[in-house]
Parts: sequence; structure tokens; C-alpha cells
Amino acid sequence: GADGPVDVARAADAGAHLVRVALIEGVLEAVIPAEVPGWLFVRVARATGDDTSEGLGRRVRDSVLDLDPRDDGVGALPFVVVVGEDADLQSAVDPFFHWLAQMDPGRDMVVRAASERAGFDATPKTAGDAVGGRPVRAWPPILRTPPDVTARCLGIRQGE
Repeated sequence: GADGPVDVARAADAGAHLVRVALIEGVLEAVIPAEVPGWLFVRVARATGDDTSEGLGRRVRDSVLDLDPRDDGVGALPFVVVVGEDADLQSAVDPFFHWLAQMDPGRDMVVRAASERAGFDATPKTAGDAVGGRPVRAWPPILRTPPDVTARCLGIRQGE
């Protein structure tokens, strides 16, 4: 903040706020990763190709930004990132991958200057999610290596 360092929320002390976020319609999970205090990741019920819940990411993003963490005795949460149901919020990397891969700042970012917070809709999009003339392209499915292939590769690397 302009007045000095900001006390950001940590996972260990944000339980009350995470409960309020989890009560928002469409939310499956809300996490502040231990590795990145001040970042709130919210997983919602929207999968790649789902055109039945257009706008869900924006609605949840805005609803979360409307909640003031200070009302719950929690430090600042300057970054709110809403991701789809395929994101693994227990991973240190996966939520950030989804944030960067499925978000256009001109279309999906909202900055609330008064509360010094930024929110991002990083959910999978379909054509109905276009905003302000910014189109949405079809996202390919995320490629995942089958567990047996990963195990074989690790075994080879370790000389087994």
C-alpha cells in the first residue's frame, strides 16, 4: 500500500473468510496457498467446453471482491483468481498455470482501486463469455501424462 507494507492474508488465519467465499453459488473450493500469502484462488463448477455456465467466473470474481477480508479479521487479499474445476488448488504450480493460460487481462481482469484488489476470471471460456467486444477463442483440453507413463519415466531417470 501507499502507507507502507501491507499485512497480507495467510492460509492459517483466513478460515472465516474462506468459509464466506465457499458459500458463493458455484464455488467448489477456496484456497490461499501457503507459498503465496495474499493470493486467493477460487475453484468453480465450470469445465472446459461447458457452455451452460457462461459468466460464472465473472460473477464469482465480482462476488469475492465484494467481500472485505477485514470483516473476517483477515489480512489483505490483493489478488483473487477464479479458476475452473480442472485446476488443482493443492498444487503450487497448477493454479498459476490456469491463471495465465485462461485469462485475458483486457477482458477478464477487474481492479478495485478503493480496496487495492485485482480479480481475474481464469475459468475456461466459451463464445458466450465475450466481454466488451473481446472475443473468446476455444481452449484446447489440458494434456496430462497418464500416471503409468510418468512412473515409467521417473523409473528410467532414477536408473531402475
